[in-house]
Amino acid sequence: ELGKLPQVLGGGVFGGASLEAGNVWANPGDIDLSDMIISGSLFLGADTLIGSLSLGVGASGSGETAVYLQLGPVLGRGRIDR
Repeated sequence: ELGKLPQVLGGGVFGGASLEAGNVWANPGDIDLSDMIISGSLFLGADTLIGSLSLGVGASGSGETAVYLQLGPVLGRGRIDR
């Protein structure tokens, strides 16, 4: 938790990062770990009165970039094993 929003707006403000590696091959025999594409992201999130709010930016070793903004529950409310 990096901080808190004013009480009239919601709760905590959070930060995070990710590091990923992957690729897709047409044939199992083509799989080569040296072909992995490495990517990462940085993001901020906040618990607001209208739902979770996330803003992030990501980049990959192949030159792709992405920016995202998400409002609302990621997995929904309650238990996910129903």
